[in-house]
Amino acid sequence: MKNFKFTKGNITFIVIIAVSIALNYIALDPLTNVIIMLSTLLIAYIVNRSTIFFIRGNLALSSKKEKKHANAWKHYRKAFAIGHLSEKYMTTAASFFIQLDDVAFGMQQLDAVIENTQDNETRQVAKIQKSMALQRQGKLEEAIETLTEVRESKYKSLYLSVNLSSYLIFAERYDEARSVLEEGAEYINQSAGLFDNQGWLDIVAGKWKDASKLYTDMLDRGPRFPDPYLHAAQVKLHYGKIEEAVTLLNISLTKKWNETSLIKKEMIEDFIKNLSDDTKKVVYAHCIDQSPIEVARGEDFKVLSDIEMKKIVDAGFAKEPKTSIDTDALAHKVATRLDDADEDIDVDLDSIKDTTLPQTDLTEEDQKWLLNHPEED
Repeated sequence: MKNFKFTKGNITFIVIIAVSIALNYIALDPLTNVIIMLSTLLIAYIVNRSTIFFIRGNLALSSKKEKKHANAWKHYRKAFAIGHLSEKYMTTAASFFIQLDDVAFGMQQLDAVIENTQDNETRQVAKIQKSMALQRQGKLEEAIETLTEVRESKYKSLYLSVNLSSYLIFAERYDEARSVLEEGAEYINQSAGLFDNQGWLDIVAGKWKDASKLYTDMLDRGPRFPDPYLHAAQVKLHYGKIEEAVTLLNISLTKKWNETSLIKKEMIEDFIKNLSDDTKKVVYAHCIDQSPIEVARGEDFKVLSDIEMKKIVDAGFAKEPKTSIDTDALAHKVATRLDDADEDIDVDLDSIKDTTLPQTDLTEEDQKWLLNHPEED
């Protein structure tokens, strides 16, 4: 009983059981008993109806059939429109809107949670999710301010550490980013995002050997978002391993992309095209290597003069450490995973949760509730 939680579903279940027991001891005619029981079940359905639509939205979004994904937004919107959706589920659904669909709508729902919740933890989690919407809208400083407020409230979480350190690195506030990563050290083994942010810091600081070692260890774990593969490719280009860098960039395209990513698929595709051209790949590799800060955060590299480029090309690339990323083995692993995967799978909720979402997996209770209710339009 110590793990029992008074969720809306549990309370509803208790009420139904209590009414059922009470009816056995109250002298009422059978018809009245039936009316009371049906009324209780109807009330229970109405109270939990928004949860049904939330669960249906999750199932649609994670479906192997891509055509069902659009239904997710319809179900989530119904859940919000009905009302009475738990604040945890409101925050989760709003986060999906921010990352994959309608930023403004997601922000609106999070603002409602932040304004109305009486639970401090829920408020702080909603603020963390809101920061993603602000970042998508180009309001980076406001996103940092929002997360700084959360940090100053003494609330700690993996997602706060990942998001705040990412935004601070992007803003070139490196000392602050290091401080956030140090505070979040307890989460380092739980998050590829934190590992990648440490590697990102190594790159912008010119600590290429440290970055090479970090990504050698990290990529073997198979992170499911594209950023670390771009950063690892930068390391390979620093050492002149152009073909291996292209391999890593191609792997990044097989990962899960969403709208809150700081890098864009089009940039990666452009890099692959130019680094695969024998007539320009060496110069292009040096161009990327000369702009580690810009490239690491998904921006165009700096344009250098012909004289500057000649000096750089003549000097050649740095010598790669003996221990480095084995791109051939990594590519084989990725190819094996792709062969085993269902090609219809397009949205992986778990991959989104890896770096951005609070732990809001559906409980066994949620799943049972869904199974006991029919399909609704």
